[in-house]
Amino acid sequence: FTSTLMPASAMSEFWRDIPTPLVVIENLLRALVFGLPFVMSLQIATKPERQALLVFVLGTLVYFASWLPLMYFPNSAWSLSILGSLAPAYTPILWLPSLAMLGKRLFWGHFYRWWMYLLVCLVFLAAHVTHGAFVYFRSA
Repeated sequence: FTSTLMPASAMSEFWRDIPTPLVVIENLLRALVFGLPFVMSLQIATKPERQALLVFVLGTLVYFASWLPLMYFPNSAWSLSILGSLAPAYTPILWLPSLAMLGKRLFWGHFYRWWMYLLVCLVFLAAHVTHGAFVYFRSA
């Protein structure tokens, strides 16, 4: 998969010269964002929950589609623009919040609220987009 990406997105280039605090924050939050759903009791019983599931599916499709121009048309105006280059970093905003709406509680603990996951997602996305911007401006 990564072999078809433009050179600035290759893994070694992607992590080169990124400030250590950003790397640590991004990776810790990535672990939470992708790990917490495994301990959430995901609910799809109500109409809003079914709508959240639809948003999750559609947002995930948009996310994967955002990679296609970068992989198959790396020299296009879109792929070379900041919006196109960073699309895989910011498009998760379309599907990650829906997980917060689907996972309103954990399998254990009564302290958890859905907005906690949403907050973690938003801070992760800010770090992820910042990281992508470092890569974009370094290679521009």
